[in-house]
Amino acid sequence: GQWVGGEHRVVFKPVDILRLTGGGEVQRHFNAHTFDTSDTQGVYDNDAHNFSLFAAYLVGDIVPVSWIKVEAGGRFDQYQYEAFTPSGTTQPSPGFGVGAFSPRGAVILKPTHDDVVKILAGQAFRAPSIYELYYASAPQLANPGLTPEHMTSAEVEYTHRFTQTITGLLSVYDNVITNLIAQRASGAPNADGTQNFQYQNTNTPVETLGAEAEVRREWKEGWMVAASYAFQHSKYVVPSPSLGDLLSQKQNP
Repeated sequence: GQWVGGEHRVVFKPVDILRLTGGGEVQRHFNAHTFDTSDTQGVYDNDAHNFSLFAAYLVGDIVPVSWIKVEAGGRFDQYQYEAFTPSGTTQPSPGFGVGAFSPRGAVILKPTHDDVVKILAGQAFRAPSIYELYYASAPQLANPGLTPEHMTSAEVEYTHRFTQTITGLLSVYDNVITNLIAQRASGAPNADGTQNFQYQNTNTPVETLGAEAEVRREWKEGWMVAASYAFQHSKYVVPSPSLGDLLSQKQNP
């Protein structure tokens, strides 16, 4: 792929305790090209899926007192995919747009000179890739109806400076992904017993609980050595069955 883009940012401070940062970004992907020659009978895929990205964001920083800082803001991203005619066909595929809003917030506390506590929350997203949207070959089917994955996250981070050069950090977090894009079976099996597949947005969220610890030793001129340990556990979040479901299962084992 080949692309160009630009970004502009403006910082405005209407009062001493408030700083506003706003900006926008534009990207033009003028040669997002997919190409596959794995088929011995010809070419599976040889298409250009050009698209553009438009984004705008605004973040506010409030510092009511020296040991408290509050941040709040959001960003909106709009992906615009152009119409194209798939290779080997004469039927054009229409263009479409995919948008996502990502809010965020943070509270940063400095109770002492050597301690910092950060409380973070927000949302992020991942737009479907060109491959997930458009690639098609037996037995994989294209799915231009995919929507972005969304992740909601919350994190608490504590940092303590033991000396001028040694710092310890501990954090715990929880992430929940919805609309996860995964490859799933599509439709009934074919007459020859094979199964078609397709990238789809799943209905079951994925949750990740994790914790991280780190000790860091710093020297002059930017040198640093750190030791860290991270643990996380991910699972699909399956809703608990209702009382009616349990009674139905009991009657129909």
